[in-house]
Amino acid sequence: MTLQATMKIKLNTPIDYPEHLHPYLNPFIFAALNDAHGFSSPPSRSLEIHLKDFSPTTKANASLFKSGQDQSNNASVNCGVENNCNSYRNSTGIPFAILVPSPWNNPIEGKSILSAYPEIEGYINSNGSSDDTWFNFPDASKIYSVIEE
Repeated sequence: MTLQATMKIKLNTPIDYPEHLHPYLNPFIFAALNDAHGFSSPPSRSLEIHLKDFSPTTKANASLFKSGQDQSNNASVNCGVENNCNSYRNSTGIPFAILVPSPWNNPIEGKSILSAYPEIEGYINSNGSSDDTWFNFPDASKIYSVIEE
């Protein structure tokens, strides 16, 4: 059985990401309960996905680092951005999560974000110092197009 769902969340007041707090804010997601996410048994709360180079929480399962595509070199709790976590990325430096500061369209299922947004590679390789508007220049044939209501 296939189920498709759509959800839209609108904030009354947009929230800006304060750059001066960047090293101290650590937004992340964790795995849903009872969903295996490709593992032999559900990792549940212990599977955390943070922004590149951020530290995991104390509830993260450290044995998941260096598994699958993960190439974290330092994923200790409280390593922090300023202490070079070098975490949550693959072997070519592609992060497992990104924080996009404006609306954007997801790549079509099976399409790499690198092909859907060609400028993101420059953004990633420069640690955000160039191509910081990469999300404004997609390859329209490789993204979902959402119609505003």
